[in-house]
Amino acid sequence: MPAFKQLPDDVLDSITKRVGDRLSRILPATLGSDTSIRLHETIDIWTLDSDALIQPTVDLIRLAKRTGRWHHQIKVNNVPQAYAQSLPQGADPDTWLVVGVFSSDLAKKIDEVIDFIDHNDLINKRLAADAIVRLLVIPTYHLHAFWLLDEKNQIIVIIEALSENERLPSKRVFLSSSEFLSELRSIRSAQGLIF
Repeated sequence: MPAFKQLPDDVLDSITKRVGDRLSRILPATLGSDTSIRLHETIDIWTLDSDALIQPTVDLIRLAKRTGRWHHQIKVNNVPQAYAQSLPQGADPDTWLVVGVFSSDLAKKIDEVIDFIDHNDLINKRLAADAIVRLLVIPTYHLHAFWLLDEKNQIIVIIEALSENERLPSKRVFLSSSEFLSELRSIRSAQGLIF
């Protein structure tokens, strides 16, 4: 089963403290003292810019770039309601910067797709036991997807994309990296997008 890359416990503790300080600004003041607010999945964020789509390869490993940011799912009473993003500023855990805490439907959509992947035998059979999961963000298409990969395979599962991108399959479908890039390139070509 694919897994998220793990951050050290002391880094997560530092991020959790910083997130806790900011949560009171975005969550309702009516939360009771028995409310459980926890950081859950932590996901390495990668990006694919529009220039990558004109490159003559279908290998996301060569096209995508690591942002250095991390996505953190936030659950309130075990329900995904928000997420945070962090960025290391140095080697010490206390130097990690929380660049934003957001109350958003994206947290719920990510949770739904995690559940889909966890229970999808076809995905799990295609990937090695040491497969990793990255969050792939493509700003040009307002798209978030999970990028699952091992030494031989790359699978994309779309989390969300703008409704204009109707040619993209739903988040309940998984694509190889070549299928995914072909779809993005065909949308770019069909819409006459110039970046």
